[in-house]
Amino acid sequence: MFQVTRLAAKAATLGRKVVNNVEKGKLKPENFSEQLDTFYQNAMDMAPSQKGFFKKIKAWITAFKENYQKTKKGIKEDVQYIKEEQYKDNYITNPSKSADKKFTKAAKKFVMQIYKLQMNNLKSEIKRLKNH
Repeated sequence: MFQVTRLAAKAATLGRKVVNNVEKGKLKPENFSEQLDTFYQNAMDMAPSQKGFFKKIKAWITAFKENYQKTKKGIKEDVQYIKEEQYKDNYITNPSKSADKKFTKAAKKFVMQIYKLQMNNLKSEIKRLKNH
């Protein structure tokens, strides 16, 4: 679960930065890609930009909780989907517990890598938009 926590924290921090930079005029939402626009809208739905220090902390914690729940649920669903598809494609009907556990671990690692790549893509897009 530690990886999920780190992903949720990165998403909360990145989301709050995007919201604050849009409010300051450093980023223009009309230049966002579809993925970044969705990310920005989700961050705005959780908590719009705040001025006070304690309100900012509360907004970050709210965003973290939402991201944690979404990420945990998304990883679980993605791993289950990968397992079902692979078992169906390879005509496996009753895998042993140890084999299933190993495959679940490998699928979870794969899904986490995809989530990390998506976060890195968002970060690089934000940097590129900020520089232009």
